[in-house]
Amino acid sequence: MKILKVKNGTSYLLKRLGERGLTKTSNQKKFVPFKYKKTIVVESSENFESMKKDVQSAGESFIDIMKQADSKVQIKVEFNNKQKMNQLLNKYF
Repeated sequence: MKILKVKNGTSYLLKRLGERGLTKTSNQKKFVPFKYKKTIVVESSENFESMKKDVQSAGESFIDIMKQADSKVQIKVEFNNKQKMNQLLNKYF
């Protein structure tokens, strides 16, 4: 856990919290969770690396490596756009 250093009292702390989106102001951007989620087991590392690049370049998407076995990788993919998710999943599976 990172400890914040106090420079100018509370104004500095409020500024840092605002940068992280932790303030109680009404104009705060709310974190919107991804609407579409899939958990996939990928057996070859070639598919995994190319899929990872495509997911990262898709925008408004998230990829998380959950488990790694000898030759299998379990990943969690999240998107806000169902069409992009289906295109990528159909491309690789």
